[in-house]
Amino acid sequence: MTLLLVAIMVGCSLIQGAAGFGFGIFAVPLLVWAGLELSNAVIVVAVTSLMQVAVGSITLRKHIKWREVFLASFFRVSALPLGVYLLTSIDSLNEGVIKQVLGGILLVIVAAQLLFRVQPRDHLHPLWRIFAFSMSGVMMGMVSMGGPPGVLWVMAQQWTNKETRAFLMSIFLFAVPVHLSLLYWAYGQTMLEPASQGLLFMPVVAVGSWLGIQLGNVLPKPRLRQIAFGLLLITAFSSLFAQWFG
Repeated sequence: MTLLLVAIMVGCSLIQGAAGFGFGIFAVPLLVWAGLELSNAVIVVAVTSLMQVAVGSITLRKHIKWREVFLASFFRVSALPLGVYLLTSIDSLNEGVIKQVLGGILLVIVAAQLLFRVQPRDHLHPLWRIFAFSMSGVMMGMVSMGGPPGVLWVMAQQWTNKETRAFLMSIFLFAVPVHLSLLYWAYGQTMLEPASQGLLFMPVVAVGSWLGIQLGNVLPKPRLRQIAFGLLLITAFSSLFAQWFG
């Protein structure tokens, strides 16, 4: 483990602990820019996120809305195989194209945050849940960035800060074992090395997650939204600079 990779894991887990999402959004591009292949970055994030979301789910367990978690998880897990299939297709591209794909996905995420000004409401049509978490499953399987579609749905709920983060952590926890099984099906024994690397990161991820949860507990929900959006914007522009300067 290099200090750079450790810093990436701590920083990304802190963001997820505070905002309830963001680990994969930041970790996958940063790991790829640090020299890992896309599939290896996805595997590392999938393994380490298991610890990250477990810490968050256990810490916030009293605030979990189980019915909503089970419904969202069903649609999310159902879409994961398509996402992993897309990963295997993208992974065969050259490094420059992969970085462009990641940068494009980040820009789409930022655009969605700008265009869809979601306001909390008492009722959402059930089709929004199906769409949001099916898209979340595809994005999780493809690039371990399954958070944004689910976050947009959650932001429309009349939930507290802790309920929001508990829900997001829990649906990640349910999906990660399925995601890892599909990655093993797709990559076989070759995933063992990055998976082992992910296991080594678990202690630092646990520390980052705990610190992030404490930070999230003292920040109001609107401020967390602002921070999460700002970080997405910074990451998107960073991806463009990474393309321009190498």
